[in-house]
Amino acid sequence: MNEHFTYLIIIVLLAITSQASLASPSLCGYSGLILAPGGEITGDGVLTAGMGYVPPEYAILRGPVLGEKVYFFNLGYLPFFEICIRAIQIDHIGNTWGFGDRSSCLRIRILSERKYIPSMLVGFHDIIGGAMNFRACYAALSKNLHMARNFSLGINIGHGNNLDDDLLKKRKRRLYSLIGLFGGMSFNYRGNLEFVIDYDTRKFNGGIKYCLFKRFNLLVTFLNFESLTGGISYSYQL
Repeated sequence: MNEHFTYLIIIVLLAITSQASLASPSLCGYSGLILAPGGEITGDGVLTAGMGYVPPEYAILRGPVLGEKVYFFNLGYLPFFEICIRAIQIDHIGNTWGFGDRSSCLRIRILSERKYIPSMLVGFHDIIGGAMNFRACYAALSKNLHMARNFSLGINIGHGNNLDDDLLKKRKRRLYSLIGLFGGMSFNYRGNLEFVIDYDTRKFNGGIKYCLFKRFNLLVTFLNFESLTGGISYSYQL
């Protein structure tokens, strides 16, 4: 039996036997902190639509000259599966690039969080298509520590790599994300207010997340603790 097929079967079996964990969207649409992915996925049947903005100095495609608007749809399907479809549109040249660079994210949870066990997932970004500017694969862990009645501390850590080393060598390294160690912490109050800090393999970021009416997700962040930006999204239970 093909070795990769065997690994896929193991991941699916682990995912089916685990239970769902909830997570909030990152600046780029997938569940996580600010730019670093977390080890939790969005809820089963939860559809989230939103957008975020990456300033020119930290943009992937045309940085540091032009920034990027990230439009996304994120769907939790079954208790262990999350898919995110994104369109990244570069500032001022939308008519030239049409709807923008299209990218997909597939995330599969293989372990659910328990008392002494963190949640764990594997993620694959931009694995199909021609450009694959945001291509990456990674594993991420998350653990929530309940400190008091309305307070909890979330700890996240992960490691990512590119799926094609030859392709990576042919292009500039900045065209890829999540290569190396990433992680962060979140301080949650009453389930709807979070103070977040993360490291996205390149820089540290800090921000605040707020969930309004259990539907609207607001994110205000300082990338590299110097560039103010943010995002907004709306979640609906199907």
